[in-house]
Amino acid sequence: MKISVVGEIPEIRESEKIRFHTIAFDELSNVEAKETDAVFIMPEHLKEAAGHRFAEVYNSLKIPIFFIGSEKHLVAFTSGGLSYEDAYDLENNEYAFGNLSTENGEKRIWEFGLYNDEETKAHVQRVYTRIFKAVEEIKIGKEG
Repeated sequence: MKISVVGEIPEIRESEKIRFHTIAFDELSNVEAKETDAVFIMPEHLKEAAGHRFAEVYNSLKIPIFFIGSEKHLVAFTSGGLSYEDAYDLENNEYAFGNLSTENGEKRIWEFGLYNDEETKAHVQRVYTRIFKAVEEIKIGKEG
């Protein structure tokens, strides 16, 4: 599995199965499914990721995009009308969100919380494992 990352590459348990490569925001609109299976926006870039500048790109990508470690709801990234600071604070302690616009125009959204709402290395790695499973399901669905 190939994951494009805006930011620092995460520590994961599945390092033998997952290949990461870093990209810049301005490369997002050129990301294609044949090159990568998903995109991660890491915590240190969430403020820049929010707002109107990239919302259209996130909503038009044909691969899932995940916002990792956000304290704000997914609308901060996909609505285009809110800055990170102005977006809704999370109430359910999700750790990561996923967004995908499917080929038939439908939206697919994921929410991943931390076990017991505790941010430990093991719990964060468990979130990544669940994200990788979601990406794999998307890949299988497109190939099958």
